[in-house]
Formats: sequence, C-alpha cells, structure tokens
Amino acid sequence: MAGAETVSALLLLLVAEVEVRGPTEVAFGKAFELTVIRRWSAGLVPGRWEDGLLEPLAVNLVEVRRAERDGLVEETLRFDAYAFDRDAVVVGGVTFTARAADGTGHSAKTDPLHIIVESSLDAAAPGPVEVPGGLMDVPFNWGRWKMEILGGLIVVAGFAWTAMRFRRGRASGAASESVDVRALDRLAAAAALHPEPFYIAVSDAVRDFICERYGVQAPEMTTQEFLASAPVSRAMGERRRDGLAAFLFLCDHVKFGRLPTTAADRSEASAAAERFVRDAALEGQPEGAS
Repeated sequence: MAGAETVSALLLLLVAEVEVRGPTEVAFGKAFELTVIRRWSAGLVPGRWEDGLLEPLAVNLVEVRRAERDGLVEETLRFDAYAFDRDAVVVGGVTFTARAADGTGHSAKTDPLHIIVESSLDAAAPGPVEVPGGLMDVPFNWGRWKMEILGGLIVVAGFAWTAMRFRRGRASGAASESVDVRALDRLAAAAALHPEPFYIAVSDAVRDFICERYGVQAPEMTTQEFLASAPVSRAMGERRRDGLAAFLFLCDHVKFGRLPTTAADRSEASAAAERFVRDAALEGQPEGAS
C-alpha cells in the first residue's frame, strides 16, 4: 500500500508546461522573433514538436536549446516568424504533452496569442518586405488569401474607375496602349501553362507591366525591393500596394513549390491579373511617372 501511495505521489509531482513568447504588433511579411518554451519532469518523454501548432504564422526554426536542472528539463525553441494575414492573426493555444513510462500523459496549453499585423510599406518611408528564405512549410489560408487578393484588386479597380471619370479626356497614347496590349497578350499565353510556370509567367507579366508604365528599373529586384521602389511608392497608395503585394507573394509561394493550386485557382489569379492591367491602363499616364 505504501509503495502504491509513493508512486501516486511521484505522478502528482510530474509536470509539463509550455509558453509562447512573441510581440503583439508586427509588420506584414517581416521576420520577428517568436520563442516557445517547453518544460517537463525528467521522468517524462516529451511529445514531438510540430511547427503547425503556430499557424497561421509561417515559421523557420533558428535555434533549439535544452537544459536540465533539479529534475526539470527546459527546452527553448527560437523561430523567425512571419505574418501574411492583414490586420490581425490569432495563434491558437499551443498544447504540449509529455508521457510517463506507463503511458500516462501530462499536458499543458497556452492562451491564444493575438498579434496585430501592420503594413510593412510606409508611404512616407517605404522599406523592404521580407520573404522567408529557402524552402519552408508555409501555413496558408487559401480561401482567405483569395479574398484578400481579389479584394485588393477590387479596391484598385475602384480607384481606377474614379480616376478615369476625371481623366477621360486624356489619351493614353500609342506607347501606353502597346504596353497594356503586351501585358494582356502575355497573361493570355500563360493560361495554358502548368502551375509553377504559370505563376512565374503571370507575376513576370504584371511586374514588367508596372516597370514600363511607372518607370521602375527592376531587372534584378526581389519582390520586396520592387514593391518598396520609389516609383511604385509614388504611383500607388499603401492599400493598392498591399493588394499587389498579396498577389506577387502568392506567386512567389507557388514558385517556391510549397503551395498547391487548382485549375480554378489559376483561373482566378489570371482574371485578377488581367483586371489589374486593364484598370491601371484606364488611369492614363500617372503624374510623376518617368
């Protein structure tokens, strides 16, 4: 009886703890530090860590440290994390379970982490937006991103229509028309391609169109450098650039090979890109463009 009571007492002393530390405000697409700390009694076996527990953030594990003191093991996992949702994200409670030799589980769960996501493109002083380096698993809310992309392009269309009403008398000129036609022809040709070359062709067509129309010199620019360039910053407001950023980053994710798509997804992306070109063409030559 005394032996059973001793075992029960030991089981009560076994612990499993977890906490997530990170900022409450971050910039869209920029890396920020996120730390997960797991603690468990030395007599327990910890469950395997899964990066998916931190969705909808995209994370890249940078460092793992583990130390043991007074029968308690502490593991620290440090990540570079990225937020690709607009306005705010919520990381649900992270659960951690460590088991005893007899299979008994000891669990802990964090409170949800609420993070405000601010634009990384400041109209007054634009800076580069970061894209996670290398091939990594990017948790992706496809439905939400489709709505964000289409919503952003709809906003662009609204601005374009308003501008057109005030600039109807200004002719675009043969040079501008050829830029628009070339972009639309390239988008039409891309429709028959497979997913990865399709997104490469579509994003290149949109980038080249903006380069020619707004005078951006960007032969070797990354997406973040392109969006932060001075001519694009002058030509587009913050919300228009965020809509364009969502579309171009989506194409980048597919090119990295970490985002599956369907024929319907590609059709929507092609239509969104075509609308962007047509709506920008209606604005005429923007003021300040070189």
